[in-house]
Amino acid sequence: MNTKNVKTAVYAASLAIGTLGVLGGCASEGASTTTRGAPNSAAMQRATEGAAVWNSHNLDAISQRFQPSATFSSPITGGAVPVARMLTSLQGLFAAVPDARVQVASVATPDEETMVQQWVVNGTWTAPFSSGVLAGVPPTGKSFTVPGASFIKFKDGKIISETQYYDQLAYIAQLGVLQKR
Repeated sequence: MNTKNVKTAVYAASLAIGTLGVLGGCASEGASTTTRGAPNSAAMQRATEGAAVWNSHNLDAISQRFQPSATFSSPITGGAVPVARMLTSLQGLFAAVPDARVQVASVATPDEETMVQQWVVNGTWTAPFSSGVLAGVPPTGKSFTVPGASFIKFKDGKIISETQYYDQLAYIAQLGVLQKR
């Protein structure tokens, strides 16, 4: 795979994995910080419910968590993209990685309109991607585990924007797409 194809592969796969904004449910009531050790927190409960929606792979339910004008941004998008683009990428991810699952590691709510989450997503690439440069590339059968963080803004209880950070190179390498030199 040449440099341009690797860059495009990283973009397509990262955009697909980078759609974890669905984790946030609603803005929390007041500022708080929660970790796995405090499962009764309202913020953690909302985040866990959001993860369950993502883990259901139900695109309609996922889209319900966002304002129609919401945007998504990750290191690979080069800026904010519309939710429709995120959902298309998710559809491809769920088809190619049918066991894709996310787990919330911690949640913080610095104010009533913001939620910060640490999460881990994992799965196994078992079917072809339907679009992007990985379309037509045989699945490697390799598993991945990628930690990341999302900064989510809410308005009227729905997500209006998400900015996300994770190591997309580690993700692509774990998929077995990159060749060793």
